[in-house]
Amino acid sequence: MVRVWAGGIYESDFFYETCDRLGIMVWQDFMFACGQYPGYPEFIENIKFEAIDQIKRLRNHCSIALYAGNNEDYQVAEQFNLEWDRNDVSGDYSKTNFPARTIYENVLPKLVGEYSVDVPYHPGSPWGGNGTADETTGDVHQWNVWHGNQEKYQDWYRLGGRFVSEFGMEALPNRKTYEACITDPTELYPQSETVDHHNKADGFERRLALYVIENIKVKGLDLDSWIYATQLMQLECLGYAYRCWRRQWKGDGQRYAGGAIVWQINDCWPVASWAICDFYKRPKLAYYSVKRESRT
Repeated sequence: MVRVWAGGIYESDFFYETCDRLGIMVWQDFMFACGQYPGYPEFIENIKFEAIDQIKRLRNHCSIALYAGNNEDYQVAEQFNLEWDRNDVSGDYSKTNFPARTIYENVLPKLVGEYSVDVPYHPGSPWGGNGTADETTGDVHQWNVWHGNQEKYQDWYRLGGRFVSEFGMEALPNRKTYEACITDPTELYPQSETVDHHNKADGFERRLALYVIENIKVKGLDLDSWIYATQLMQLECLGYAYRCWRRQWKGDGQRYAGGAIVWQINDCWPVASWAICDFYKRPKLAYYSVKRESRT
């Protein structure tokens, strides 16, 4: 399964046709991500127009397995203590400071039910149980490795959930990718101003160094050695997550982890990131680890 993230775009017809042909299931987010959206009537009408257009376009693709209303907007509501009473199912949220619930819990599920009746709808990602971090119901975004408490990745076995729809680890891209975007050869070294510019993750310097030094013996401080060390660490981290959570699908009454989707497959510019393929579609080492662990 792949997830089309709410902070990106609705993909081309070719993408969905390829997923149909290859038997790849698609988790399809609606394009609402990491924020709060208004609920006034004119905006709702625009949303309906866009959503109907996309649902009609996608509904005949057998790859579409799930629609989700947003990415992490419920987490934002929790973070800023917005008015969110999970037990309030009245449907009128226009007078609250979380009016976007109208979009996720009224507008979108109704449209999916009308125009793509056989595809399930999920209000958001993550979503479920008593909160967005509930490990027993729905899905979770497990970022206590890398973000959060910066847990050791060897603790993935206790950091899972019913379905882990986001988890990841950073690594540098391949050297050819840096050479394509950094034209000054004197800047091709770890933590140069230009190399650091091509990483927009918050606090990446410390986080990346922490995970590498704790797990990998680095033989040099040149760019090639650092690329290899970060990619090897990413490979081990992601592969171990899949192995841990697969063991937690044990049978009747013990199906604690039902699946996982790595964050992320690709990049939108030449950058060090959580992607397993860089901007120029060059696989990192972790690509092969994820491929191996995803085989049935």
